[in-house]
Amino acid sequence: MTTWDDIRAEIKRGRAHQLAALVGELDEATRHTVAKELPGYLKELLSASNGGFWGDTGRGCAAAFRVVGAGCIPGATAVASWLCRRDLGFGSDKGHARLVVTAVQHRPPAWRADVARRVAARLRAADPWRDAGRWYVADLLAHDAGEGLPEDEAYFVGWVRWTTPYPDLNEEPYLDSLLPRLFEVQGAGLVLDPGTERDDPWIEMLLHLVAVHRIDRTMLLDGCVRRFLRGGTIQDLRWYVYLHDALTPSVPEAIDRARDYLRLLPVAPGRVAELALAELRRIDEAGALEEVTFREAAEALLFRPEKKLVRATLTWIDRTAAARVDASLTALTIAFEQDSLDLQERAARIVAKLAPQATASAREIVRNAAAGLPAEARERLAAAFGEISAPVSTTPGPGLPPPPAPAPRDLPPISSLPELTEEVAARLRGEIGWADGERVLAGIVEFAHRDPQATSEAMRRIAPHAAPWLLHDHDPLDQDPTSWLMAALRPLVQPTAGPPPFEHEPLSPDQAGPAPDVVLWTRMREICAAVGRTPALLSTPTLSTGHIDPAVLLERLERLEAAGISPAQSDLDQALMRLPREPGADIIRRARRLQSPAGALATAWLTGGGLPDPDVTCSFHSIPRKTWNYSAWERSYVDRVLPVIVAPDEGGLATPLLRYPAEGLWKVLDPEGFHISYAFSWWPSLLPSHREVIAAHLLLPLADRTESRDGQGAVLLALAEGEGPAGQAMATALALGLTAKRTEERAGATDAVITLCARRQLPATDLGTAIATLVDSGQAKLNRVSSALTETARAGAYADVLAVTAAALPTLLPAPGERSPTGLAELLALAAESAQNTGTRPEIKGLAGLATRGGSSRLVREAARLHNILTSA
Repeated sequence: MTTWDDIRAEIKRGRAHQLAALVGELDEATRHTVAKELPGYLKELLSASNGGFWGDTGRGCAAAFRVVGAGCIPGATAVASWLCRRDLGFGSDKGHARLVVTAVQHRPPAWRADVARRVAARLRAADPWRDAGRWYVADLLAHDAGEGLPEDEAYFVGWVRWTTPYPDLNEEPYLDSLLPRLFEVQGAGLVLDPGTERDDPWIEMLLHLVAVHRIDRTMLLDGCVRRFLRGGTIQDLRWYVYLHDALTPSVPEAIDRARDYLRLLPVAPGRVAELALAELRRIDEAGALEEVTFREAAEALLFRPEKKLVRATLTWIDRTAAARVDASLTALTIAFEQDSLDLQERAARIVAKLAPQATASAREIVRNAAAGLPAEARERLAAAFGEISAPVSTTPGPGLPPPPAPAPRDLPPISSLPELTEEVAARLRGEIGWADGERVLAGIVEFAHRDPQATSEAMRRIAPHAAPWLLHDHDPLDQDPTSWLMAALRPLVQPTAGPPPFEHEPLSPDQAGPAPDVVLWTRMREICAAVGRTPALLSTPTLSTGHIDPAVLLERLERLEAAGISPAQSDLDQALMRLPREPGADIIRRARRLQSPAGALATAWLTGGGLPDPDVTCSFHSIPRKTWNYSAWERSYVDRVLPVIVAPDEGGLATPLLRYPAEGLWKVLDPEGFHISYAFSWWPSLLPSHREVIAAHLLLPLADRTESRDGQGAVLLALAEGEGPAGQAMATALALGLTAKRTEERAGATDAVITLCARRQLPATDLGTAIATLVDSGQAKLNRVSSALTETARAGAYADVLAVTAAALPTLLPAPGERSPTGLAELLALAAESAQNTGTRPEIKGLAGLATRGGSSRLVREAARLHNILTSA
């Protein structure tokens, strides 16, 4: 007869497969005994293994605990809780989930279905990889019970993620109830999103199931349209667009859904609106589109900002207007409000062609709407429709005032041990921003000195749940900010482990990286070694810009003096680097009362005006870069704008930042990955009063990241909120941010430009020069930059944007026979809009030649328009 001791021995050996069959053979009394003893034995093994199950044996042991608990614990609620315990891991192997199903075969189907539903209720769609094992348990238990599937959205998203379309869909017994939810559950489309790849296994399998009459084609088509109407981002909807296109609706099917397609036009993402327009045009070509529907569709599309959609709509109207002249004219007047001169003039040309067939009421509508058109278009329509009132003239002015500059926010210190515990747990489970990281590290140092026993106990309580690996003796310090937090916690979680092995070791070649990372790494080693040894850090910022209030720094120095403790050198250096440029006379008088060597250094820094501004210059280079080609290092040439920082070598933590490149001359670039930093967002806080220095160090990583999403927009905004000169390096960094592919990164860079405008600190001429250099060398896309600058101008910064465009255009304007960069016409239009709003008339070399070159291209027309504005009185 099997006893608890037998089960216990098998668990310790990690023999989950044997236990899965064995628990089904136990009698109820033995199961009751096992269920009673199981939690205590788990606690015993966890304590012996430092809080976690590690390696193959450990994972087998965790799987054995899950299997035995599932087979022996009596209640469905208790079993679900047992299977979802964090200290048992997550068992992402589908095989482990099958063992759980085997272990509960002696339970009734309704009980198994209940456990499946309870486990599914604990799933989180936002954390699918961690929940994979739980999802497999819920799914296999539900299918095995045969009483339906869980209805939780997270379970369904897991079904979409972990189902292999072939052959799983064909073999899914609940397919008829699952497929409609494909169009209802938020998050399913994001899982299915294939990006730009249209060849998708899900779509191929669904089309096959339609072809063999396993599923209904109408259900899929209606589902796509319903999903479009519910809205979302293009990432949410792109898969449904591909499925809709693959279904190729017939004209009768499109006619049945015409009102739904019409509803999509005003606000759906551009790709969805394109689909809806295409379907309505097919209906129109079949002669089945009502005039009222046409007018609503055209008006909705002509209000949209996407030029591609507006052009497509103008083409549609141009080709079909003869059958509905008045409706076409009414819709076309909306295009007169477009910002693009090209679109305005195209709409005006179509309107002029329709004049002979227009009714009196339509002619009146055109005359009223055309008053705001450019002079040439207005004159053309006046000849066809009669006199058109000229727009009311206004005196040019400075435009809207720029928005107010943002005020820095306070960063209050952590004030209690419970607050510190909560913050540490949150940071261990997610990314660590620089401000949160600084506050938490300072809190660990302070409370470890104030009450070491209570702080150690608090950290040990959260470690098994938030970061069980912390309980193992190893050195986790590397370039990742999470590792800095773990290294600082190590002496608290493992108080008998001895001093950290990295405390006195020099940086290895593998640890060397970008200079800001070297500075951070040096300081973090000292912070981690200071836990329990000092009552406070000097260098923790007090403001969101990275600055330290000078009065707070003096309070910290006074506190250390009273305790007879000398601060770590890098802690003192970083604190001084974070002081504002003008501390005030009262601060200097107070500093002179300090008696310690650290106080004397701080006093000398304050009285000497702090760190002098180094000389920062930028220039264009075509330079070799190391690249790895399968088995050997090679060199390939890249175009980059590179900085040079020259400053007196005064020693200290700032030295790597103030001598860049270290040899004083660029010879060859390190591989691209060398400049990738996990601590990118921390860089601006290193020298918040000398943003030009940090901007110089950002140029290489920014140039390598224009197509990626790495938080560069937020970094640029942080620089803009700092202090100090903003020159060539800052301008080049902003230009690289404005050409970012990702909308959110480009928006952050735009906010940085607007912030500098509001503070009257934008290096406009340098920014224009940098934009022209980057576009000319292929490192920037002018259409992205033009869009961002347009947003900046309309936020009230017309004067600054005009200065930027005036500096950029002489280099960007093409000579005869040269091809112009994409987006140049938009930049010319922006310059014209800015000149009109400010009354400023800068001279732009080469503009007159392009304006008088002749031709009907938009580029020449925009150049002529700008030239006319700049040469007018």
